[in-house]
Amino acid sequence: MRRFAQRGLRFVDKNKKPSNWSRLYRQYGGWPSLLRSPYFIIACILSIAEWRLWHDEKWTEMARSILPTLAGFSIAAYALIFSALSDSHKNILRKRQKALKGRAPLLIVSSTVIHATIVQAIGTLYSILYASKPFPTIPGMEYYANIANIMFSATGITILNYGIILVIGSVLTVFTMMEIVPPTREPKPPSTPPTP
Repeated sequence: MRRFAQRGLRFVDKNKKPSNWSRLYRQYGGWPSLLRSPYFIIACILSIAEWRLWHDEKWTEMARSILPTLAGFSIAAYALIFSALSDSHKNILRKRQKALKGRAPLLIVSSTVIHATIVQAIGTLYSILYASKPFPTIPGMEYYANIANIMFSATGITILNYGIILVIGSVLTVFTMMEIVPPTREPKPPSTPPTP
């Protein structure tokens, strides 16, 4: 179990095999998909618009109250996807497609919802760490410490915004999955012989 947990945190294991993280984000589309994502761009724009919060620590309280709930929602969305799919549908959606750069639709959907959960968990941890102020201010460096606090605060607000906006992505992912799943045919009732 310990070996599994350690492998999950590496990007490449000792045998040069991709780790859980690298496999997950390869299905997600990698860094280019993250940076070009409209959700991430909107989160950055909102963070700039919320510049007054950069000087305040209220965002940490918001993050600690909002993001764990949203992470629970993302996990519920993930469970909903898999409960709604039959084994035959899962097998159809596991097939890799050239149009998706050799990725499977089911794994893309899974990686999207899991990505949302990871961002929301990281945002919660980041807000706790920021609020705890783990590093003391060195005398004479107050100006630079203030700039560093503003930068770390802006980063935290961006993660908070991104975690909230990814709920929309999770909802749309569930909708997309339900839309592309082929309908199942109703089994025909057995025919009964005519009665004399």
